[in-house]
Amino acid sequence: MHGNKSAHTLWALDAVTGERRAEAPTAPGPHELAVAPDRRLVVVSEYGERRDGATLAVFELPALGLLRRIDLGAGAAPHGSAFLPDG
Repeated sequence: MHGNKSAHTLWALDAVTGERRAEAPTAPGPHELAVAPDRRLVVVSEYGERRDGATLAVFELPALGLLRRIDLGAGAAPHGSAFLPDG
């Protein structure tokens, strides 16, 4: 997985070849990613253009379909997201 901050996209990459398998648009400033232990979901922190964003986007894997966007409120700037071991 790779978040492209300037292009506002998320890529699913093949771990062996590095080939792009899927691409999806994000809100501006995708910053950090957390992949679920079962590899079925990825959560992306979306910081906005200059840390004015405060959303988390939840995508299904491997197709990168957007399931929902969660607004955390002004100034939240989520950082260091992670899943618990049981998902």
